[in-house]
Amino acid sequence: MSTLNTESKIKITELIMVFIATLPMGVANIWITKNQNDEKLAFDRQNAKSILSIQNKELFIKSAEQGLNSQKLDIDFLRTSYEECQKDGELSIGKIKSYADAYYSSSEKKKIMIAKIQENCLSKNNNQPVDNQDKPTYNIEHYKSLGFEYLQNKKFLEAAESFSQATQMTPVDASLWNQKAYAQFRAGNYTDAMNSISIALRIGSDSDKVRKYMAINAAKILCAKGDVDNGRNYIQQSINAIPDLMPMAKKDLELGSTCKIDLSK
Repeated sequence: MSTLNTESKIKITELIMVFIATLPMGVANIWITKNQNDEKLAFDRQNAKSILSIQNKELFIKSAEQGLNSQKLDIDFLRTSYEECQKDGELSIGKIKSYADAYYSSSEKKKIMIAKIQENCLSKNNNQPVDNQDKPTYNIEHYKSLGFEYLQNKKFLEAAESFSQATQMTPVDASLWNQKAYAQFRAGNYTDAMNSISIALRIGSDSDKVRKYMAINAAKILCAKGDVDNGRNYIQQSINAIPDLMPMAKKDLELGSTCKIDLSK
């Protein structure tokens, strides 16, 4: 009996020794597998971002500077810049350059449009001083607040105009262009919405929340314009590229109905 107990103890000890010896290897394998999975996830995410970037250029940014869309952008830029120039004259040139950065990706196009403003507006402004004393002045928070209030009350044209005023004050804020695009989309002005979301995507944002809203709105606008396949592909690629976008997209019933897509599966 004593011999059996001794043999059992020896076997148990051997098993423990084997377990202890193989434990580091097991931990190492788990660590390696985790690292491999993390690396694969990072690679897939980066690949999805690259594809999304290409889609942005093909579906939005490129088209925004072609044909009728380009003419609309030019008119919008000139109107905004002339208004700014009439208020501040030479002092407005810095802001006008910011508008050009927001509206156009081509450096050559920026130079041409800024030159138009300098030639036609600033020279006239120097000879014809404008009296703005009777005009009320509002800050950007006023127009943002007003825009959201109009959205809540389903006054989409008024909301679009309020956010347009806000973008004139801060032309490189992607979130404002995104809100303007959404208001235009709800108002049924899909071409204008396309232009605005194109500018928002071109500017970009460091905020995950803003990027998510832009992706969802961009897909809605594509689908509303009749480009349902590209709208569906766009939101799917955005989900692959933007962390935690899926829960927000699932909850957006407007996205599902506009693009006729079910993300709950």
